[in-house]
Amino acid sequence: MLCTSLRGGSVGLARFLVALLLALSALPACSRRGRPNDEAFGVPSEQVDPTPIAGEDGSGPAAASLLPLTVGSWWTYRVEGTDGGCNEGQHSARVLRREQVAGRAAFAVSDYCGRSDEHFLAIAGKQVLGYENAAWRSFLASPLVEGRTWDQTRDASYAWHRIGWVKVEAGLFADCWQRQPEAQDAVSEILCEGAGIVSVLGPNLRVELTSFRISQMPTGTLDEGAVASP
Repeated sequence: MLCTSLRGGSVGLARFLVALLLALSALPACSRRGRPNDEAFGVPSEQVDPTPIAGEDGSGPAAASLLPLTVGSWWTYRVEGTDGGCNEGQHSARVLRREQVAGRAAFAVSDYCGRSDEHFLAIAGKQVLGYENAAWRSFLASPLVEGRTWDQTRDASYAWHRIGWVKVEAGLFADCWQRQPEAQDAVSEILCEGAGIVSVLGPNLRVELTSFRISQMPTGTLDEGAVASP
């Protein structure tokens, strides 16, 4: 679903989720124009896997708050460019279901680049993990601290940079952070608290969030009759 992958910052897993990673008129947690109301929302506590992986520690805001993962949530993006095999045009990413993957309660998320790929994300403590090459890797590391760096893989390192307010077609969002790759030719994402990935930029790629909906339904298999389609 994300238009970036965990490999060297190339486009793939962050396609959700591009990361992904939203505004509702139908739900109390957010508005269709993209700016959330004062009611707190994000990752429900019952969906958090409390088991961290090595290196997850420290104080500060939780990176998991940047990427709401609830079954039935969807994000629609305008995609310009074809990095990573993306198809240009309007495409949607969706949290499809929960299932056990390699010992963790994971979320299956669809590929918003117009392909049929599915990817798996999981919440571990304060961070978000991505599953690739038969291993869980740190996709959104915690804590959220300006300049904080982490190694996602042996060949891919990232840093957090606080952006503040960001305006895209879906609306105006506060408390936004950039997931900046070390490699200059890699793709970076901007994520906003309670909204997910609102923007993706690369050498030959531009992705912008145009609409989204965060589901409040219980975890489990997506009931298409209970969630409006984008």
